[in-house]
Amino acid sequence: MKNIETINEYEFLEFYNERSFDSNCFNDDGSLNKNYNFFKSTGIIASIFDDHWESTYLANKEIIDKYRPDAVVEVQKIIDCANRNLGCSVYVCPHCHDIVFIAHTCKSRFCSSCGYKYKNQRVENILQTAYNCNHRQVVFTIPEQLRNYFFFPFEHRINILFNAVSKTIYSILNESFKKNKKGIFKKCVSKIKYSPGFFAFLHTFGRDLKWNPHIHVLLAELKLGSDGSCKTWNFFDYDALSRRFQKILLDLISKDLGKSFDNKKNLLYKKFPNGFYVYAEPKKFKDFKSGVEYVTRYCGRVPISENRIVNYDEDNGLVTFS
Repeated sequence: MKNIETINEYEFLEFYNERSFDSNCFNDDGSLNKNYNFFKSTGIIASIFDDHWESTYLANKEIIDKYRPDAVVEVQKIIDCANRNLGCSVYVCPHCHDIVFIAHTCKSRFCSSCGYKYKNQRVENILQTAYNCNHRQVVFTIPEQLRNYFFFPFEHRINILFNAVSKTIYSILNESFKKNKKGIFKKCVSKIKYSPGFFAFLHTFGRDLKWNPHIHVLLAELKLGSDGSCKTWNFFDYDALSRRFQKILLDLISKDLGKSFDNKKNLLYKKFPNGFYVYAEPKKFKDFKSGVEYVTRYCGRVPISENRIVNYDEDNGLVTFS
């Protein structure tokens, strides 16, 4: 195949005028037909957004503009993904003179098609930079009473959640707390400073697809010391991990919100005396790539995939999914 850009304007016009094209390829005025069926279709999700986004947005404009100001742009990208009228690349075979139109995609991570490609690229990048050792999946969760605090302002609060996870891992690795003779916990800090190797990913929903932000971590089971040492790290005190994460996260939120958060903070300590749930049990993946694919699968794609949609009734606006 030869890119049409290598043919000058006059050669293309001559080529175009000499050819007879299928009626669904071009409109009568010579423009590309939006519904021209080629290798990539926009998909059911894009069609649902195209049919219902305008009415949904108008009915919830104030809330969407306040809490998710990027939604309008991102949704429009999905609707316009692979729309040939918005531009495409044209390829022509120099031998048989057949042509192929490749529409431009939206490149949005919110798009079920483009997001999947982004996810695959992320997996490959991680595989190239990860330590060649066993990795453990650790999941840091927050109770339902805290979830709305991370909805808005989204980026700022999610950064707090990531910061809490990072501080917890470093704390577990380099600090311990022991009771003295008076029964008071004393903080002990390792003389050698150890650094962990991990990748952290945000998942914003649970199995029921409701808002439930939590962090999945792929943690290398080794630690690098400030003295140049490299040691195996496969023992985790689950109780300490849960309590440490709870304290660090609540302290960070309290610092951000001030005294208005004190009552909520005290209630959460009483309701969860053993800390916030952190999953850190050893989980054997088929191989490291399988583990990476598992924790990254929602970092660049929507919660529901195209193949889960069983039927879309356009006339009644009903979606059936499994």
